[in-house]
Amino acid sequence: MLAAGALAAGCRFFAGYPITPASEVYEVMMRELPSRGGIALSSPDEISSLCYCVGASLRGLKALTATSGPGWALMIETVQYALMTETPVVIALVQRLGPSTGGATQGAQGDVWLTAFSNSGGYTLPVFSPSNAAECYELALHAFNWSERLRTPVVLLSDKEVGMTTEVVDEETLAKPAVFERTWMD
Repeated sequence: MLAAGALAAGCRFFAGYPITPASEVYEVMMRELPSRGGIALSSPDEISSLCYCVGASLRGLKALTATSGPGWALMIETVQYALMTETPVVIALVQRLGPSTGGATQGAQGDVWLTAFSNSGGYTLPVFSPSNAAECYELALHAFNWSERLRTPVVLLSDKEVGMTTEVVDEETLAKPAVFERTWMD
Protein backbone atom coordinates (compact mmCIF):
# COMPACT_ATOMS: atom_id res chain seq x y z
CA MET A 1 0.00 0.00 0.00
CA LEU A 2 2.94 2.34 0.55
CA ALA A 3 3.92 2.01 -3.12
CA ALA A 4 0.29 2.53 -4.16
CA GLY A 5 0.17 5.71 -2.09
CA ALA A 6 3.40 6.94 -3.66
CA LEU A 7 2.01 6.34 -7.14
CA ALA A 8 -1.23 8.14 -6.22
CA ALA A 9 0.85 11.06 -4.92
CA GLY A 10 2.47 11.43 -8.32
CA CYS A 11 5.77 9.67 -7.71
CA ARG A 12 7.46 9.33 -11.09
CA PHE A 13 10.94 8.19 -10.08
CA PHE A 14 12.09 5.30 -7.92
CA ALA A 15 15.61 4.09 -7.29
CA GLY A 16 16.24 1.25 -4.91
CA TYR A 17 18.46 -1.55 -3.82
CA PRO A 18 16.57 -4.69 -2.74
CA ILE A 19 16.84 -4.96 1.03
CA THR A 20 14.54 -6.92 3.31
CA PRO A 21 11.98 -5.96 4.61
CA ALA A 22 11.67 -3.04 2.16
CA SER A 23 11.80 -5.36 -0.85
CA GLU A 24 8.03 -5.24 -1.38
CA VAL A 25 8.16 -1.50 -2.06
CA TYR A 26 11.07 -2.11 -4.44
CA GLU A 27 9.20 -4.90 -6.25
CA VAL A 28 5.97 -2.93 -6.75
CA MET A 29 7.71 0.24 -7.89
CA MET A 30 9.95 -1.65 -10.34
CA ARG A 31 6.89 -3.39 -11.79
CA GLU A 32 4.32 -0.57 -11.77
CA LEU A 33 6.15 2.72 -12.26
CA PRO A 34 7.43 2.17 -15.85
CA SER A 35 3.95 1.20 -17.06
CA ARG A 36 2.68 4.54 -15.68
CA GLY A 37 5.26 6.63 -17.51
CA GLY A 38 7.76 6.79 -14.66
CA ILE A 39 11.32 5.63 -14.18
CA ALA A 40 12.37 2.80 -11.87
CA LEU A 41 16.06 2.03 -11.41
CA SER A 42 17.77 -0.81 -9.61
CA SER A 43 20.75 0.81 -7.90
CA PRO A 44 24.12 -0.78 -7.16
CA ASP A 45 23.80 0.22 -3.48
CA GLU A 46 21.73 2.27 -1.03
CA ILE A 47 23.89 5.39 -1.29
CA SER A 48 23.38 5.52 -5.05
CA SER A 49 19.64 4.96 -4.63
CA LEU A 50 19.14 8.16 -2.67
CA CYS A 51 21.62 10.10 -4.81
CA TYR A 52 19.64 9.12 -7.93
CA CYS A 53 16.43 10.25 -6.21
CA VAL A 54 17.93 13.60 -5.24
CA GLY A 55 19.05 14.14 -8.84
CA ALA A 56 15.62 13.18 -10.18
CA SER A 57 13.93 15.54 -7.73
CA LEU A 58 16.23 18.38 -8.72
CA ARG A 59 15.14 17.65 -12.30
CA GLY A 60 11.50 18.03 -11.20
CA LEU A 61 10.28 14.48 -10.56
CA LYS A 62 8.67 13.31 -7.34
CA ALA A 63 11.10 10.65 -6.12
CA LEU A 64 11.05 7.72 -3.69
CA THR A 65 13.54 5.20 -2.40
CA ALA A 66 13.02 2.37 0.07
CA THR A 67 15.48 0.84 2.51
CA SER A 68 16.00 -0.74 5.91
CA GLY A 69 18.32 0.10 8.82
CA PRO A 70 21.67 -0.78 7.21
CA GLY A 71 20.78 1.13 4.04
CA TRP A 72 19.47 4.07 6.06
CA ALA A 73 22.79 4.34 7.89
CA LEU A 74 24.52 4.60 4.50
CA MET A 75 22.05 7.20 3.17
CA ILE A 76 22.37 9.71 6.01
CA GLU A 77 25.04 11.87 4.36
CA THR A 78 22.88 12.24 1.25
CA VAL A 79 19.85 12.99 3.45
CA GLN A 80 21.82 15.85 4.98
CA TYR A 81 22.72 17.11 1.49
CA ALA A 82 19.04 17.01 0.49
CA LEU A 83 18.13 18.91 3.67
CA MET A 84 20.77 21.53 2.95
CA THR A 85 19.73 21.97 -0.70
CA GLU A 86 16.00 21.89 0.13
CA THR A 87 15.40 18.94 -2.18
CA PRO A 88 12.05 17.16 -1.84
CA VAL A 89 12.43 13.37 -1.68
CA VAL A 90 10.63 10.57 0.20
CA ILE A 91 12.46 7.70 1.89
CA ALA A 92 10.53 4.61 2.95
CA LEU A 93 12.43 3.14 5.90
CA VAL A 94 11.12 -0.32 6.81
CA GLN A 95 12.75 -1.26 10.12
CA ARG A 96 14.00 -4.66 11.20
CA LEU A 97 15.81 -6.14 14.20
CA GLY A 98 19.31 -5.13 15.14
CA PRO A 99 22.19 -2.99 13.90
CA SER A 100 24.36 -3.58 10.83
CA THR A 101 23.03 -6.51 8.79
CA GLY A 102 20.55 -7.26 11.59
CA GLY A 103 17.80 -9.85 11.51
CA ALA A 104 16.26 -9.32 8.09
CA THR A 105 13.25 -11.48 8.88
CA GLN A 106 12.67 -10.29 12.44
CA GLY A 107 10.56 -7.31 13.40
CA ALA A 108 11.72 -4.42 15.56
CA GLN A 109 11.76 -0.64 15.64
CA GLY A 110 15.44 0.01 16.21
CA ASP A 111 15.78 2.86 13.73
CA VAL A 112 13.49 5.32 15.53
CA TRP A 113 16.30 7.22 17.26
CA LEU A 114 18.65 6.95 14.27
CA THR A 115 15.94 8.50 12.11
CA ALA A 116 14.99 11.24 14.58
CA PHE A 117 18.59 12.33 15.12
CA SER A 118 20.13 11.48 11.76
CA ASN A 119 21.32 14.95 10.87
CA SER A 120 23.92 17.28 12.29
CA GLY A 121 21.36 19.67 13.74
CA GLY A 122 19.64 22.79 12.59
CA TYR A 123 17.18 20.91 10.39
CA THR A 124 14.05 19.00 11.27
CA LEU A 125 13.42 15.81 9.34
CA PRO A 126 9.67 15.11 9.02
CA VAL A 127 8.82 11.49 9.83
CA PHE A 128 5.50 9.70 9.30
CA SER A 129 4.96 6.31 10.96
CA PRO A 130 2.16 4.18 9.48
CA SER A 131 0.86 1.36 11.67
CA ASN A 132 -1.20 -0.54 9.09
CA ALA A 133 -1.67 -0.90 5.33
CA ALA A 134 -4.31 1.82 5.02
CA GLU A 135 -2.05 4.28 6.86
CA CYS A 136 0.82 3.33 4.54
CA TYR A 137 -1.29 4.59 1.63
CA GLU A 138 -2.53 7.75 3.32
CA LEU A 139 0.78 8.71 4.91
CA ALA A 140 2.63 8.16 1.63
CA LEU A 141 0.38 10.85 0.13
CA HIS A 142 1.04 13.14 3.08
CA ALA A 143 4.79 12.46 2.92
CA PHE A 144 4.97 13.54 -0.71
CA ASN A 145 2.82 16.60 -0.01
CA TRP A 146 4.97 17.68 2.94
CA SER A 147 8.14 16.99 1.00
CA GLU A 148 6.98 19.19 -1.87
CA ARG A 149 5.54 21.98 0.30
CA LEU A 150 8.48 22.17 2.70
CA ARG A 151 11.14 21.28 0.10
CA THR A 152 12.69 18.65 2.32
CA PRO A 153 13.30 14.93 2.58
CA VAL A 154 10.54 13.09 4.43
CA VAL A 155 10.80 9.62 5.97
CA LEU A 156 8.01 7.05 6.02
CA LEU A 157 9.12 5.03 9.04
CA SER A 158 7.48 1.62 9.03
CA ASP A 159 8.58 -1.78 10.30
CA LYS A 160 8.69 -5.36 9.09
CA GLU A 161 5.28 -6.21 10.53
CA VAL A 162 3.58 -3.36 8.69
CA GLY A 163 5.70 -3.69 5.57
CA MET A 164 5.32 -7.42 5.04
CA THR A 165 1.88 -8.24 6.48
CA THR A 166 -0.78 -9.12 3.94
CA GLU A 167 -3.98 -7.29 4.75
CA VAL A 168 -7.26 -6.61 2.94
CA VAL A 169 -7.91 -2.91 2.44
CA ASP A 170 -11.16 -1.51 1.09
CA GLU A 171 -9.87 1.08 -1.37
CA GLU A 172 -13.14 3.00 -1.19
CA THR A 173 -12.53 3.79 2.49
CA LEU A 174 -8.95 5.03 2.04
CA ALA A 175 -8.31 8.65 2.95
CA LYS A 176 -7.28 10.46 -0.20
CA PRO A 177 -5.85 13.88 0.63
CA ALA A 178 -5.40 16.30 -2.24
CA VAL A 179 -2.09 15.93 -4.04
CA PHE A 180 0.23 18.93 -3.87
CA GLU A 181 2.10 19.70 -7.08
CA ARG A 182 5.43 21.49 -7.21
CA THR A 183 5.23 25.17 -8.18
CA TRP A 184 7.36 26.06 -11.19
CA MET A 185 8.92 29.41 -11.87
CA ASP A 186 8.89 31.02 -15.33
